[in-house]
Amino acid sequence: MGVRFLLDCAQVQVHRKIDIKPGEIRCPRCFGTDLVPSLPRGIMDALMLHFRRVPRHCRFCEKRFYVHEDDLSKIPQP
Repeated sequence: MGVRFLLDCAQVQVHRKIDIKPGEIRCPRCFGTDLVPSLPRGIMDALMLHFRRVPRHCRFCEKRFYVHEDDLSKIPQP
C-alpha cells in the first residue's frame, strides 16, 4: 500500500479554461473546489499544525493536503 503512494504520478488534462479567483483554495492535483476538512492523524499532522497548516481532503480525486490557517479565514462564507 505504501508503494502505491510513491508511484502515484497521476496527471490531469484540462480541456477548458479554469477560472481561479485570488484567494480561492483548490485541490493541487485536480484543481477542484469540493474540499472538506480532514481529521488529523499521525505525527505529520501534529507537526504541520505547529506551522499552522490544517489538513484538507478533495472529494473528487481523494488528494489529502495542507492549507495555511490564514488562507481558510479568507474564504467567503455562504
